[in-house]
Amino acid sequence: MKYDNTAIRFNTNKKYRHLLDQEFKLDLCQTFAQDSDFNGFVTLTKAGTLTLSKGYAWDGVSFPILDVDSCKNLRASAIHDALYQLMRNEALFNRKGFKKDADRIFRKICIQDGVSKPIAWIYWIAVRIGGKPGTEPGSKFPNGQSPCKDHS
Repeated sequence: MKYDNTAIRFNTNKKYRHLLDQEFKLDLCQTFAQDSDFNGFVTLTKAGTLTLSKGYAWDGVSFPILDVDSCKNLRASAIHDALYQLMRNEALFNRKGFKKDADRIFRKICIQDGVSKPIAWIYWIAVRIGGKPGTEPGSKFPNGQSPCKDHS
């Protein structure tokens, strides 16, 4: 399924928000025993299908290095943030393994969606080096609830 950038709204509080449900089939190396869900906004099945529900909010690329590709990295950043959120909220237990998967998938999708390879590699290096706190329970990162008062 092609990613629909028109189904995203940019809020005044600098968050993106999905306006409809979207599913993504991910190539995960890690396995897990049961489907994972957090807050009704993010679901990952054992088969590797990630669903981002209407109202899911994220902040885009956290390291806006040469953010000339911001429209091209929306799908990658949404999926990456959702996987980190599942790890942070202990819905995925092998954080080290899943972080590696999430970071690899992020780089791959950036390139698929038209981010230049050098920029995608810079993003990947940034999340490999600086992303670990975003996966740890109790971190200062947001809990993943939509900042929007309505979910319409």
